Amino acid sequence: MLKKVYIVDDDPLSLFLAKNILTLYNINCKSSCYIDANQALDQLVEDALTGDLPDLVLLDLNMPLMSGFEFLRRLGSVCRGLEMECFVAILTSSIDEEDKKRCAESALVIDFLEKPLTNSMLHTITKAITKKNGPLPDNVPGREQI
Repeated sequence: MLKKVYIVDDDPLSLFLAKNILTLYNINCKSSCYIDANQALDQLVEDALTGDLPDLVLLDLNMPLMSGFEFLRRLGSVCRGLEMECFVAILTSSIDEEDKKRCAESALVIDFLEKPLTNSMLHTITKAITKKNGPLPDNVPGREQI
């Protein structure tokens, strides 16, 4: 099960819907919403230093202050080696094949999803994380190295 999830999206309604789907899917999941990608990135850097990374970041691509692509680039440059500790699922309204290709180039990205988020999508993401990293441990905060 997912223990900690960050949702990064500039649309308050999208944040609200994703947070509620997470609550319905996993009652014990701690979720944090970020309307500003810069704030989310700052928090992830701090989390990396303290070893308290989220299991998953749901990331929109089309945001005004920092695009999802820029977020991924910056996250990869400041937090090298996160590929097996923190996973990113793109949650966007984009259906552009070029966007999908660009996201597939990032080792952090495990899925490309079209809004809105559903329970089925979360189930698929959880299975993908488990397959890459083994079962998510029950002890929180943060996921320990396996």
